[in-house]
Amino acid sequence: MLRLIIADDHAFFRTCLRRACADEPGLEVVGEAGTGQEALDLTAQLQPDVVLMDLEMPVLDGIQATRLIATRFPLVGVLILVTRRQDESLLQALRAGAQGYVLKGDEVQDLVAAIRCVGAGGAWITR
Repeated sequence: MLRLIIADDHAFFRTCLRRACADEPGLEVVGEAGTGQEALDLTAQLQPDVVLMDLEMPVLDGIQATRLIATRFPLVGVLILVTRRQDESLLQALRAGAQGYVLKGDEVQDLVAAIRCVGAGGAWITR
């Protein structure tokens, strides 16, 4: 069972991701965060396998939160959620320790494949 935290400042998007993941065998959403700080705190508390991380969040942005998670919890994979591939912050997030990224507009099966890949220790760059 892969345990996930969804970190995005839009509650509606978190709900959609939770529902999409709930239908997939072997995936369990164990927490949701609306800020980067909440993502970091929940990671410490819940020890997930993967954190789905938005880049633009209050308190701590996704890059800062990713850097701290990668440093403090090296066994937790971080998968970045972006709206477009050309986001210059994406490269910074990968340098901060993220294992890959998916576009928010990707198909659910691509998101699930990315989660499984990162959860298994791999890297995922969306097509």
